[in-house]
Amino acid sequence: MNANDIQAWAAPIQAFAAVVTLLLTVFLIWFTSRTARSAERQAEAASKQVAAAQQQIDTAQQQLGLAQRQLAESIRAREAAVQPYIHVLGVGFQRGQDRPDLVTLAPDVNVLNVGPGPALSVMLAFRHDHLVVPPMPGPRVLPSGAERPPLPAGAVTEARSDRIAPEAELWIEYRDMLGHWWATEMPLRLDLDVDTEGPRPWRHSLRQILCLDHGERVYRIDKPRIREDFSGVDV
Repeated sequence: MNANDIQAWAAPIQAFAAVVTLLLTVFLIWFTSRTARSAERQAEAASKQVAAAQQQIDTAQQQLGLAQRQLAESIRAREAAVQPYIHVLGVGFQRGQDRPDLVTLAPDVNVLNVGPGPALSVMLAFRHDHLVVPPMPGPRVLPSGAERPPLPAGAVTEARSDRIAPEAELWIEYRDMLGHWWATEMPLRLDLDVDTEGPRPWRHSLRQILCLDHGERVYRIDKPRIREDFSGVDV
């Protein structure tokens, strides 16, 4: 093949190459566009799946929250059905005939359980800054609404001051049938008659013990706070 023949075939070959290049370019453009549209459709499908999954998660969380609230309400209703509530009706006292002063004072308490459940393991403590009164065990079971004789709340064993303050407090602790501990606090006021004309220590006579009803509190405690050991005491 001579030079003339080569030159004669050069133009058709170049034209064919240009056509092939054009066709490849068109194919690449079509393939790239199709691949991009497929990727977009997959991205949209994935986005819809993510949105659906998020909606399912939100629904599950709402159902979980509703179930937790229902469970909490059920627990509160169950606890309320057995909750005791010891209300202090009044506080009286006993004292020795030979010594009418506070050293022989023995408070007793009238209470009523107005809660729906019984009060178990009842313990009473008469608290005063100047009078030492050891706590006393109450009844093992105080049924709901039951009336009973006054409960002893200990007896004064020591007076630590010549001047006895009138403020005092009655503390009652007890547990419910679920094992939760409760406390009733009743502020008291001692109506005292003080003989300041005699020799010290001044003699204090008690007229009555007043319950400050507006200050009564009943609330749940984490554990019993009266720590005296009354094992073996028949209550």
